[in-house]
Amino acid sequence: KAADDGSEWLVQPDWEDQAGLVYDINQVTVQTPECILLLKSRFKNEPLYLDVIDALENLTSNASVCTKAQSCHCTLQYMIEDGKLWFVAGGTKLRACTRLECVLQSEAVELARPEHEQNGHWYRDGIKIALMDKIHSPKLDQSIIEVIL
Repeated sequence: KAADDGSEWLVQPDWEDQAGLVYDINQVTVQTPECILLLKSRFKNEPLYLDVIDALENLTSNASVCTKAQSCHCTLQYMIEDGKLWFVAGGTKLRACTRLECVLQSEAVELARPEHEQNGHWYRDGIKIALMDKIHSPKLDQSIIEVIL
């Protein structure tokens, strides 16, 4: 020991308490090939979701480090659970939600129809707000307009 070598300094054991959670923690579970194939066949006409499913598949494969890093970035807000593709939303403080089921555009049209019929003519924004609490779908505005018109 020498004077001023730092051995007498106190280290606060709970540095996380002040800094918060530094790293995003993601749980990656291995999906069966059958589950991946079912999702790929379901979303065959949705390029956005096909890219996400392929990227999720790359995370657990023997892909290169560069490919896995790109896949991790692409899938940051998605997960597969119970044979379904989920969008991990987070949302805002006022409209927080944990996850939204990813659905096809045709399914979004069918889900928008009862919202439009049961709750009156809310115009596009009201229907969109109601659906965005339940589902995630590309081109949701287009699906809603199809129901209204």
